[in-house]
Amino acid sequence: MKKSIADQIKDLENTRAAKIARNEKITQKASDDGHSMDESQQEEFDTASDEIDALDADLVRLRRLEKQLGQAKPVKKGDGDKPENASRARDPHIEVLAPKVEKGIAFARYVGALVRSKFNLLEASEFAKRWSDSTPEVSLVLKSASAAGTTTATDWASKLVEYTTMTSEFLELLRPMTIVGRFGTNGIPALRSVPFNTRMVLQNGGGTHRWVGQGLRKPVGELSIDEVTLAFSKTSGIIVMTDELMRFSSPSAEMIVRDDLLRGSAAFVDESFVDPSVGPASAIMPAAITYNVAGSPASGTTAAHLRADLEAMWAPMWAANLPLASGVFITSNRLAQRLSLMRTALGVREFPEMTAQGGSLEGFPVIASEAVPSDSAGDVLIFVLANSILLADDGGITIDSSREASLQLGTDPEGADTAAAMVSLWQRNLVALRAERFIRWEKAREGIVSVITAANYSGAPLSS
Repeated sequence: MKKSIADQIKDLENTRAAKIARNEKITQKASDDGHSMDESQQEEFDTASDEIDALDADLVRLRRLEKQLGQAKPVKKGDGDKPENASRARDPHIEVLAPKVEKGIAFARYVGALVRSKFNLLEASEFAKRWSDSTPEVSLVLKSASAAGTTTATDWASKLVEYTTMTSEFLELLRPMTIVGRFGTNGIPALRSVPFNTRMVLQNGGGTHRWVGQGLRKPVGELSIDEVTLAFSKTSGIIVMTDELMRFSSPSAEMIVRDDLLRGSAAFVDESFVDPSVGPASAIMPAAITYNVAGSPASGTTAAHLRADLEAMWAPMWAANLPLASGVFITSNRLAQRLSLMRTALGVREFPEMTAQGGSLEGFPVIASEAVPSDSAGDVLIFVLANSILLADDGGITIDSSREASLQLGTDPEGADTAAAMVSLWQRNLVALRAERFIRWEKAREGIVSVITAANYSGAPLSS
């Protein structure tokens, strides 16, 4: 079988590495013997060096050929028969490409078209045609959604792939903004993904095993089994904007809509995930991973204090034989930046892989977020075993809208805001967007989360 260019390059690299290793061995042998190379060693060394030079020249040529082949554009079967394609292949030409828009803009336009047309799909599809040069998928999705599905229309459902693409772009922007969404990316261990409303059997302990002698009784143990079911739970938020803002079709207005939806959803999910004051409310909401976790205050402000506190943080996990391979730190951007600024007496960075956005601390990845609680006493540093957190995520987000509803403009309509005055959206020319997302998490067992409180490791006075 004919070898590819990549395989030929790999073979030459392996041969080159073997010859270099042989020359290194010859040099080391002469050094160990306490004299220079003898005649046979010199001959073998020189021969291998010449062969390495020849291999280097061959590698240069092969890599150049590989690059040239990569730049070649294949002609589709039958295209050569078309005069216009043959001409394009021979002569320089200019192609007018559709303008690129930022991720999430197509989804924001989709929402805006629905609102503008009062959720009349045909009108929304016509309205969205104004963006056909940059986001034609918006009009396509609205048009396909207004047609009935039949057994003969083979491409009917395939058009809805465009909607999936738009929502996926929106979630691609949302996930890096959330603590939960950053697990499983950029080398950070992933949470354990599970389905909603499915009974999960968890093993908290193993059987008993011992060395036994000939003819002696073998030990009998039992597994420690628990179970958990992640019920449906959803986050929801309503954003109120003026009708003029939704009608204004400039990119700046679209970004306001997109960013407002992103910020609201991201902030709420993050706070619910790490704030220790967030407890469970039966099937309505999950508890924060730090709920009922007794935090230990930082022992001091220096790097030595931090390392001692980390050992104390990990000690219970070691005692419980919990592997720390999936461990992840979660902290505030403020503490992350302070750790990145710490220096030794010689001016060397104490934690060179730390930045204000996260990084790595003592070999474990760090997620930094403003949602992590802090106060005048210091910040919170959380350590969690990611593979022991169960996560059920629907993977989508639902947007609804209204112009005629009356709303209580409060953050807690079921609680203290019950008496808040009702505001008519129609009377004030306002539009309300409601974003909902199904998501829930649960700790697989206790002891997988540790917390350090009042952390002020910068060594400098902390201002509130």
